[in-house]
Amino acid sequence: MKKSRRWSCDFLCLAHRLETKGAVKPGGIDLIVDYLLKRGQRVAMLENPLNGRGETRLLLREGEASRTLARRRLPGAGPMRWFLETLVTPNLVNGHLQGDFTVICADPLNFAAAGPLLHPGRRGILLVVDYTPRRFEARWLNAAYQRTFRSALGKAAQVWAASAPAAELCRELTGEPQKVFWLPNSPFLADFPRVSPGQRDPADLVLVGHLNASTDLETVAGGMAALAGNVPRINLTVIGPGVRREEAFAEAGVGDRVRYLGQLARSEARVAMSRAGLGLAFYGGDPDLDAYRDSLKIREYAAAGLPIIGDGITPTAREGRRVGACFPAETPEEMAKTVKNFLDDPDLYREASENALAWAREMDKERILSGLLAQLEESPCAE
Repeated sequence: MKKSRRWSCDFLCLAHRLETKGAVKPGGIDLIVDYLLKRGQRVAMLENPLNGRGETRLLLREGEASRTLARRRLPGAGPMRWFLETLVTPNLVNGHLQGDFTVICADPLNFAAAGPLLHPGRRGILLVVDYTPRRFEARWLNAAYQRTFRSALGKAAQVWAASAPAAELCRELTGEPQKVFWLPNSPFLADFPRVSPGQRDPADLVLVGHLNASTDLETVAGGMAALAGNVPRINLTVIGPGVRREEAFAEAGVGDRVRYLGQLARSEARVAMSRAGLGLAFYGGDPDLDAYRDSLKIREYAAAGLPIIGDGITPTAREGRRVGACFPAETPEEMAKTVKNFLDDPDLYREASENALAWAREMDKERILSGLLAQLEESPCAE
């Protein structure tokens, strides 16, 4: 039998993928991959389906080119599938890749599968993006996940945490605070079109994501209804997948003021956001997750120069409030009042927009990644 060729790469990224209508939903690791490719790095990607059945895929990317190196179909889903991934991953990688490279894992389960690949010259980076102390309902499964998480923290050469509470937790658990760094779910600032505050209308609201049948839906629909009588031009654009919830807005009497753009390419979504006036961000679905969550939508709104209105549940919202970019609203009345304040005071709106953009410059993904990778290159490999 002919022996398969083994390829070299600079980075190997492992991620579990969520597919929406047959297309892979982009995640935080994709921005890291984009940055590496722009720097001329050769990046291998090992992808597994999230919460389902499907192929394990090993890809090699360089510039605009992408090559599929291997595919494996594994049986089962959930814990059985994850266990099989720990067996298949080392064999698949070692069979098609060679040499030294840095391994970046998007969660502890991926890090467990990549563990046998690590040795001096091959360092592992753990991304902590959506940590929660109660990942699974089953106690035994959650306990196993927590052990996997702590093990990954111990073995990683660096830990990149998306929120300040997550970073602080990782520092406490590892006992090695010097290897834990902050890498928020922020976008590349240069990717967003620049629209001046004077060219935007605070009556043009945008919500990226999907409307849950709970707090955010009631707050947004009620806030729109409260505004409709005094602000005839008030409108909402919803970007993203999910149920449209038309009936809730119709019952509130504002159904004709809401448009749904559905799932857009990232470039199209950035343009749509930049043309809006205010960004909406309401959570409140999972307190354990929200305590450590870093909100991508809030950081994208800021990169577009939009002031943000939403609840103060996430660390991102509290961070934005401290810099004058996020404004709390827990009820429909508070949301309507905040929007009205911006409509009545152009100077307040301009100041909040400038604060949002200044905040976005501080957390520009390109700037932070550049520093992290420079530090990684300077640090010696563990013996």
